[in-house]
Amino acid sequence: MDITCLECGNVLDDPTVACDKCGATPHVVVLGKQSYFPIGAVTANLEKNDSRAFDYRLGEVWDLKNEVTSEFITRIEKKFSRKNKFHNFLDSDHNPSSIPTILKKYINKNNEFIDLSRAIIEKLKHNANNESRVAQLQGGSVVFIHYKSTEPEDLGKLLIVMVDKQSAYDFDSDKLTPTRLNPINTDALRQAAMFDLTLFEASYPENKGDSYVHFLQGKSKSDFFKDSLGCRHDSDNKRSIQQLFSAIDIFASKNSLGRVLRDTIDNEVKSLLEKKSKDKHGNKSVKIEDISKIIDSCLTDSHKCKGTFVDFVNLNGFQIDPQFEPTPKAAESALTIEVADNDNNFKLKIMRGAIGDEKSNKPVILTDNKCEIVIKLSQANYDELKRYRDS
Repeated sequence: MDITCLECGNVLDDPTVACDKCGATPHVVVLGKQSYFPIGAVTANLEKNDSRAFDYRLGEVWDLKNEVTSEFITRIEKKFSRKNKFHNFLDSDHNPSSIPTILKKYINKNNEFIDLSRAIIEKLKHNANNESRVAQLQGGSVVFIHYKSTEPEDLGKLLIVMVDKQSAYDFDSDKLTPTRLNPINTDALRQAAMFDLTLFEASYPENKGDSYVHFLQGKSKSDFFKDSLGCRHDSDNKRSIQQLFSAIDIFASKNSLGRVLRDTIDNEVKSLLEKKSKDKHGNKSVKIEDISKIIDSCLTDSHKCKGTFVDFVNLNGFQIDPQFEPTPKAAESALTIEVADNDNNFKLKIMRGAIGDEKSNKPVILTDNKCEIVIKLSQANYDELKRYRDS
């Protein structure tokens, strides 16, 4: 998708430098360490009319040069990134009014950003008026934001958030554009969804690879957004557990916790997951906060990393659902590394905690600079291999 100059509309070949037509400096939104360029933003009011049915009013596309607009995008994305999220895919649906079809049309430039937003708010309105849902839902302001990085192949991210009418976000009553920001109220964010359009384009409808839609449940506990946007409801427990141990590994490395402490955390978390998988009362669910408590229990009281694991997971984009259910072998599988030689003459499965150097007492020794491992065998295994060698 093209990035255009917000002053003259010229397509920017290099969006990091001034426009070669009018000389305007690029308008950049910095999110974390990454620079993004806003493509479009608009607000819709979704609320009940005099007949107690939901209807909407779509505002004008925001002035992306406005400082309040830039600050809004920065704050709302930062809030989204710090929250626990549900990660999944969209159900395959080729209906002309389905969310996948709507997204495909936008990606293929067959409709504009305002058309995309109108089509999605229509879906939200239709689902809000479902007989079983209309009585329990409250209205709010629904904000659509599309932004992308400088990478030419990046299609960007589409963020859809619903906020309270009485929130930190003030909108002009006619245009529904942001006018000012008060201090952010944590509960103002009702529900939110983030679509990674690049991953969606690459994965849908096979839905293989990383999840491309991420849902946040804020003040509202219903599945309104998930249902309206066509998201699958099943949790990928295997993916959550694999991502969990990847997060632990990187968390330990970045914070210099050391090998011994990382192995201790691995074992404690593995024990919890195995215990939960066998719970006779059916309480098999695990939360990311449960894992954080285990990590904290392995750290000293004054350790700087205490209480930081949940934020680390969310800010670094690990795809761990707010709740997941482990199977008896899930943790062991996630901690196992599979290796083979170039010709596939052998394949080995090694627990990552079993690997050490030549000075360690680990059962698997990885030698320096030789692409070789030394394995400590049981006597029975050794005798069997020796028999084939000597025959």
